Amino acid sequence: MTALPHGMRGKALAVGLLLLLGLGLHVAVAAPLIALFDAREARLEEMRGLIRRLERGAAEAPALDRELATLRASGDIASLTFVAASDAVAAANLQSTLSALAETKGGRLASTEYLAAQTEGQFRRIGVRVAITGDLAMLTALLAGIEAARPPLFVDNLEIHSSASGAAEGHGPTNLAIAMDVYGFRAN
Repeated sequence: MTALPHGMRGKALAVGLLLLLGLGLHVAVAAPLIALFDAREARLEEMRGLIRRLERGAAEAPALDRELATLRASGDIASLTFVAASDAVAAANLQSTLSALAETKGGRLASTEYLAAQTEGQFRRIGVRVAITGDLAMLTALLAGIEAARPPLFVDNLEIHSSASGAAEGHGPTNLAIAMDVYGFRAN
């Protein structure tokens, strides 16, 4: 058996072994515990932030409820929807609105097709597909009129075809064949 070093050499070896043991304990035990505590502290801080946000939301809830009640009381559903006894009556109102708009803007309603009504929440979406003839100025004015209409109307599937015969011969503006779906809503 070999003898252990004595003197300064033995003390240095003992200190080195002690440091190595301390480093091993740190790597094996202390570092994972520190990482676990840091992760839990971060999670705890997240939860505290969430609690603060929820408390602010709870404090704002009564004011938001009052504002919602005010908006509901002042809201006039009749200005946002067609007031009609049935989908067919609402579609007829929509058709007459579009016909009047087209005529006042210089166009002519060529045909109308009623689209199937669809339920969307507490409303019924009422639609018609119209074919209109006119020029570009009429189309622009018609779309502006639809945008400003009350109840609000929505355009979908807009198709524009040119009938260039008049313009090619120099007889005025190009006639357009316009087809579009126009929708409005009726309270269910």
